[in-house]
Amino acid sequence: MEPPIRMSMGNPCALRAYYTITRDEEKDSIKYRVGKALEPVVVQMLADNGLDVYFALDDQLEIAHDEPYRTGHPDGLVHIGDTRSVGLWLAERLPPDAVVRFFSGETAVLEVKTLNATNFRLFRSKGLDLNNSLMRTYYAQVQAYLGTLSNPAYDELWESTLYRRLLQQIPRPTWALVVAFAKGSDDIAMHVVDFDREYFERMNKRLVREVTEPMLQGLVPAPTYDGKNDECFWCDYRQLCPAARGVAEDLRSLDDLPLEAPSSVSVADARTVSLVARYQSVSEALKELERERDELRAELLKLVPEGTTLPLGNGLAVRHTRSEGRRSLDTAMLEVLAQRYGFDLPYKRGQPYSVLTVTVDKTESESNTAES
Repeated sequence: MEPPIRMSMGNPCALRAYYTITRDEEKDSIKYRVGKALEPVVVQMLADNGLDVYFALDDQLEIAHDEPYRTGHPDGLVHIGDTRSVGLWLAERLPPDAVVRFFSGETAVLEVKTLNATNFRLFRSKGLDLNNSLMRTYYAQVQAYLGTLSNPAYDELWESTLYRRLLQQIPRPTWALVVAFAKGSDDIAMHVVDFDREYFERMNKRLVREVTEPMLQGLVPAPTYDGKNDECFWCDYRQLCPAARGVAEDLRSLDDLPLEAPSSVSVADARTVSLVARYQSVSEALKELERERDELRAELLKLVPEGTTLPLGNGLAVRHTRSEGRRSLDTAMLEVLAQRYGFDLPYKRGQPYSVLTVTVDKTESESNTAES
């Protein structure tokens, strides 16, 4: 049987798939090692808060799919055996549709991702957005897992007899719980991804046509993209790609550009720079949390009728009441009356306070541009 295409590659460029199969360098990367190091922390946190996790970490098993031959390692299978064991931390983060499915006894594929701040914000707001190359890769990876698990015909390709027997006793998962951990903070976000059979079958046909068939004929597959696609920018094999080399030859050499380093640049010390970066990161996270809180509040107001209290178990309850608006002075009308009847309004000045704003230093930027 031909070497497998890794499901973790998603729906890859044909040439990238070929070089990954023949070189197998991904597991030596820092990105891969960091993800593997953080994954047990996330899985343990889920388990500690009432999510039953099977076939994770050291028990993670290999599944396989034929036509094309692909192998993958889902991060686990998850469900909730006892709804009373669900902790508040998990209840606050599980998507509402995941709660309904878990409480109905369904099982899901678990996929854990570790993301930088930018990608984490994107995932939190839009999930596995197909307009983003990284999220497209993750989406295709999840679809490969779900598609393989959905078809009993592929079970005999797997390494584990126990895994096959388990799936014969429970409904096969048709959705995945994707859990993202923000590197550099302790933030976690979750999204549900349903199985898309049409996408899965379309992806497989393309990989057979563009990767498997040329390789079986002893040919190196042609690149799927033109070297300018966003997929090409992050590819580890762009120096071997004829499309990417063609794009590079069209670019001017750096030696032809009139670049001069500025004579001196005064910058803040390393600790200040670090604090500002952390300040910006926390500010952005707060904005996202406030937005998420407002969305959750709006959703809960729809689910809990006004004037009712809904018990949640574990001594918790959610109550929906209506409060009359607080009375306050109409300052605009007061100013109109003051002008009409000729009296001064007794304004009171508040205490001085500090304002901290992080902006682009236009003066320094213009100075650097001029010197260049």
